[in-house]
Amino acid sequence: MQFNLTVVAVETKSATSKAGKPYQMVEIAYKNNTFQGKIESSKINQYSPLFVQAAAMQPGQTYTVEKEKDASGYYQWLSMVQSVPGVIPSPAGILPTPVATSSAGSAVAAAKSDYQQAD
Repeated sequence: MQFNLTVVAVETKSATSKAGKPYQMVEIAYKNNTFQGKIESSKINQYSPLFVQAAAMQPGQTYTVEKEKDASGYYQWLSMVQSVPGVIPSPAGILPTPVATSSAGSAVAAAKSDYQQAD
């Protein structure tokens, strides 16, 4: 399952496993842009291949995340790609589509017609 998010807050914390071993984790609060902007959170522990990338997230950044349920029924993040401003995220396998932007005061050229006009 793939979704798009905007980071609200990122916090690195220390925790202790059930076996009593200490470990680090990153708790991410985010707005789920794919699901009506709902605020959600997720925890990524130091044993995840995404830990370093998750710890470097900054509020306001947007990401496209791929996740799936593990054998225990919990969603695990498999990958995350930071969205580029001005590019619409697209489904896997399809190239992103640039978004046309213009600054205030700039002229936007009108499309020309290829149809022959009557004189």
